[in-house]
Amino acid sequence: MKAPILASGYITYAVDNLVSKTIDENIYIKYVLVRDYLRPKNVYFYSEEIYRLYKELLENDKDILSIDNRVAVIKLAKQLFDNATLLEWVKLQKHNPLLSMNHVRFLKETVHFIMGGKRTIDNSTWVRLIEPSLNDTSNTVEIQQALDDVIDKCQHELTGSLSEHIATWLKRPGGYVDLIYSLYILYGSRDKVFTIR
Repeated sequence: MKAPILASGYITYAVDNLVSKTIDENIYIKYVLVRDYLRPKNVYFYSEEIYRLYKELLENDKDILSIDNRVAVIKLAKQLFDNATLLEWVKLQKHNPLLSMNHVRFLKETVHFIMGGKRTIDNSTWVRLIEPSLNDTSNTVEIQQALDDVIDKCQHELTGSLSEHIATWLKRPGGYVDLIYSLYILYGSRDKVFTIR
């Protein structure tokens, strides 16, 4: 199975509004971080539109709360997930060679949040934790078992269409902001992570 690898390390459906980017040489990455997946000439995909919305959110731009932006976020979510249910998108991750335990934990927390729970880790922290992973093969079974648990939870708690999942998400206190953060965590560009002023 071929699927685009996102800058976050998740895989997704091949949708039109993803941009591919080749990683440019960066001395800091080359000599300090030494992360193989960040080597020059590796290609990853991300959404420029979710970057724009995320940036507006962090800049405390009141426009992010406008009805036009709310509609844009909903439409973007549907496009990025290719109208698949969240369950289908989570199942797609079973084919992901870069999945780490943090990826699975974020998915589990997101489903928990949508269904009425609270996040144990703030989204601004998840932005920095979620990145491609070069998995130690000894962890692969544990990661797949944890992913199977998330899939099982989705099958029992997230029934219905993607539109219904998004509606449930948006009904939660802080759900709109959580949706923007979550879309950025999944689909944002990792060289554009920045700090709130």
